[in-house]
Amino acid sequence: MSMNNRNQRLTFSDRLYRLVLALYPGRFRREYGAEMRHTFREMRNDEQIGGGRVWLRVLADVPGSVLAEHRASFQAGEGGIKPSAYGLLLGSLLCVAIVVTNVVYPQFNYFGMNENIAMLLSVAALLAFFAATGFLVSRRTGRILVGTRVGALTALIGMGIAMLTFVAVDNLFLEIVSKQPDKLWGLQHSHFTSMRAYINVSHLRGLAFVLPLFVLIGAGCGTIGAALHKLTRQRFTSL
Repeated sequence: MSMNNRNQRLTFSDRLYRLVLALYPGRFRREYGAEMRHTFREMRNDEQIGGGRVWLRVLADVPGSVLAEHRASFQAGEGGIKPSAYGLLLGSLLCVAIVVTNVVYPQFNYFGMNENIAMLLSVAALLAFFAATGFLVSRRTGRILVGTRVGALTALIGMGIAMLTFVAVDNLFLEIVSKQPDKLWGLQHSHFTSMRAYINVSHLRGLAFVLPLFVLIGAGCGTIGAALHKLTRQRFTSL
C-alpha cells in the first residue's frame, strides 16, 4: 500500500492523535507510537466507549505521561525539559480539546455535567497545571522565582495557542460554531450585525486583555507551586 493511500484512510481524529503523540520524546514514539495509535483506533471504533469519552481519556492521561516520559529521557541522558515545553504541552492539549469539542463532536455536552461545574473544573485544572510547572521546575534550583517565571511563560504560550486556535476554528468552521447558544446570545446582545465580526472582535479583546490576566495568574500559581516544593523539601529534610 502506498503512503498516499495510507494517509487517505486516516480520519481527522487520527491526525489529531498523531499531534498528541508528537508531544512524547522521540525514543518513546519509536517504541510505542504504533501500538498507541492502534489502541486509539480500537477505542474510537468501540460503540460502548464513544468518541467523546475516548478523547476525555486521552486528555486526562497525556499531561502526566508526557512529563513522566520526558523526565525518564532526561535521566537517561537524552536531554531535559525546557521551560517552554510546559506551555507547548498545555497549548497542544487545549488545541486538541477545542477542535474535538467544537468541530469533531460539536454536540459534546460534558457527559451530562452542568456546564458551569464543567467550566469550574476546567479552570481548576488550569490553575493546578500552572502550579505543577512551578513545583517541577523548582526541583532543579530550589528557587521560588524560577517557578514564578515558568508559570507565567506556561500561561503565555499555552493560553496564547488556545486563543489562536479559537480564532482559526471559529473562522474556518463558522457555520458550525455560529450555532452555539453562547455565540448566538452574544451576537444578539451586541451592536454587530455579522457573526464573523462579533467573533473576531471578541477574540482580539481576549488576546489584549484576557491573555495578560492569565499570565499574571500563571505567575501566581507557579510561585505557589515552587513555594510548596520548598516547604515540603524543608519538612522532609528536618525529619
